[in-house]
Amino acid sequence: MKIRQLLKNISKSQIARRLVIVTVLFSSIITLLITTVQIYIDYWLNMQQIDGYFNLIESTYLKSLSNSIWAFDENQITTQLEGLLRIPDAEYIAITGKSSLNWSTGEIMSRFTISKKFPLIYSVKTIRQTVGELKVVFSLDAVYWRLIGKIITIIISNACKTFIVSGFILMIFHYFVTRHLERMAQFVSIIRMDLPIEKLNLKRSYKRAINPDELDQVVSAINNMMTDLQQTFQRLRESEEKYRLLVNKIPQKVFYKDKNSTYLACNENFAKDFDINPEEIVGKTEFDLYPTEIAERYCKSDQQIINSGIPEEVEEPYSIKNKEMIIHKIKTAVHDKDGSLIGILGIFHDITERKNNERELRKIRNYLDNIIDSMPSMLIGVDKGVQITQWNREAEVKTGKTAAEAKGHILSDLFPHLKKEVEKIKAAIKNREVQSAEKIVRKTGNKTEYSEILIYPLVANGVEGAVIRVDDITDRVRMEEMLIQTEKMMSVGGLAAGMAHEINNPLGAVMQGIQNLQRRLSPDFNKNIQIAEKYGIDLNNLQNYLKEREIPLFLRGILESSEKAADIIANMLRFSRKSDSHVTLVRLDELLEEIIDLAGKDYDLKKKYDFRKINIIREFESGMNPIPCLQTEIGQVILNLLRNAAQAMENNTNQKEPCIILRTKVEGKNAIIEVEDNGPGMSEDVSKRVFEPFFTTKSVGQGTGLGLSVSYMIVANNHGGSLELETAIDKGSKFIVKLPFEGN
Repeated sequence: MKIRQLLKNISKSQIARRLVIVTVLFSSIITLLITTVQIYIDYWLNMQQIDGYFNLIESTYLKSLSNSIWAFDENQITTQLEGLLRIPDAEYIAITGKSSLNWSTGEIMSRFTISKKFPLIYSVKTIRQTVGELKVVFSLDAVYWRLIGKIITIIISNACKTFIVSGFILMIFHYFVTRHLERMAQFVSIIRMDLPIEKLNLKRSYKRAINPDELDQVVSAINNMMTDLQQTFQRLRESEEKYRLLVNKIPQKVFYKDKNSTYLACNENFAKDFDINPEEIVGKTEFDLYPTEIAERYCKSDQQIINSGIPEEVEEPYSIKNKEMIIHKIKTAVHDKDGSLIGILGIFHDITERKNNERELRKIRNYLDNIIDSMPSMLIGVDKGVQITQWNREAEVKTGKTAAEAKGHILSDLFPHLKKEVEKIKAAIKNREVQSAEKIVRKTGNKTEYSEILIYPLVANGVEGAVIRVDDITDRVRMEEMLIQTEKMMSVGGLAAGMAHEINNPLGAVMQGIQNLQRRLSPDFNKNIQIAEKYGIDLNNLQNYLKEREIPLFLRGILESSEKAADIIANMLRFSRKSDSHVTLVRLDELLEEIIDLAGKDYDLKKKYDFRKINIIREFESGMNPIPCLQTEIGQVILNLLRNAAQAMENNTNQKEPCIILRTKVEGKNAIIEVEDNGPGMSEDVSKRVFEPFFTTKSVGQGTGLGLSVSYMIVANNHGGSLELETAIDKGSKFIVKLPFEGN
């Protein structure tokens, strides 16, 4: 029963059927090619055998036959012909002699034959005379039947083999793939996002936790996807609840109507005026809620909005439940993604208190002006044409223009870097919404400054406009970039450790396998020689063959690549964990001299450039006390910075003499090490990313992009210091290493 169900499941599998069809076609083609070659070889061998018979007749029988015909010995001739007829596949032998004398034996019965004629020449001393002609006919039917039999045997055997292999492939494919795919499809088809989801389990009879295969990866991806989908569904549900709660908690009265002025939704504050629930508002019209006069006015304004497409925003008296108030009413048309009108969104806001407070606000206007002038931010008032109307003291300081000089000018004329924000200002004024923009870049010479603006729309004395607050956030941006970089290093450190440990084991097996392969192919080991002699193999000839085919070169290449990978993994591990080295007191000048000497002897550096041709300038602060640090790690940082500086100047075309300045000094509670070069420098985009793991400007195969990131982690994590970069295009680069130090 299980076999029948298995075959039924296999027959339903489209992938399995396609796999079998491809397997059968490919096997049939290979079988046809192999059969053709074999039949051709057999046919050629049979024809060669018949040619051998012809050669045998020519070398053995012709002379004796010629003598017998000359002597007219019929008994001898008949005996010789019968002997010829006993040759395999010989079917007919005939002699045509002079004077119409003919002898023959056998009969041509085959459909396919091959024949050959031989002249019979009697030769003795000076006599040489043709006495007749010998005709020999061989049958090819046996040859063809043998070939046909062989073809049939090959085809039947290969057909059976293909059938068995295809069936086995089907069963294996079903066992290893199809049934798991069906399980996945069934799992996905019954998922409900509102119910707990159990993890997909293929119920395989073995575990692949260490080396998961493709199905395990798919299962893991599906489980992760289902988890993400359920979390997303939960977030959407929570978002909907939050949205509903948020709308209901809005102090304004919010409603939504269709284009026929029928209510579709509202919040609790709007429904509260009518002592009903929001759900009861749905389906009602203005005439169900308001007196006829007010309802007609509201419907008329709705139609004006629908016809013109212009939002309505007014302040007007509003009376409900014998309560008088002044409201700020906003109604706007709502369109779908195709631009078709689908309804009207309205907001009523009680501004009675605000109106009463405006009188009080006027009294303290001068007081507020003094406060505004005292603020460290630039505060700029503009009208709806983005012309300056107000100007505080900070703005005067930043621009050098008084408020009187600035009023009436377009904002972008005095602040060109805010030109792109003009549309936001207009949008804030038009929509009565606060707008903001962060990290507005302003170039001042070689210095980059960042600003943040907040745009507050306002309505004062019937004049529309906005108040713009501009803050210098350059220091904050720099600090955020450093924090982001530090967090990125910490998160990637954990990832690097996990990757390195996972890769180390298979990489070690590869390297060990290559080394064993090299040893077991070597003729220098007695065990290799003994086993080779056991099987009749000459190890020297084998070595010559391997050298001719460059096999040792390939093995060395694999081993070298594995060693490079091992170095990368070691860097990743160093990147991800703190060193176990002990902190010692180190004299920076002596350490830097050792690193300079080491850099000059480094093989990789020599291979690409001559480090000795780089002018090394030492600016070491005299009398500087030893500093506590991990000597090996700080040496690694400085060596890496020297490598980068030298490599940056390798293709420098500014005709400057390559120069690196090594500088040490004490600033406050920090010991400073500076590595400065006169190379091509870096762009701002590159300088922001140099400390990111795996980021590199080198070509493929020239670097892993781990050098500066590892250096950063050594200084920041292992020493509690910082690694900074100052650079500009065509002005070189300077790396600054700061290490905590109590000073001299």
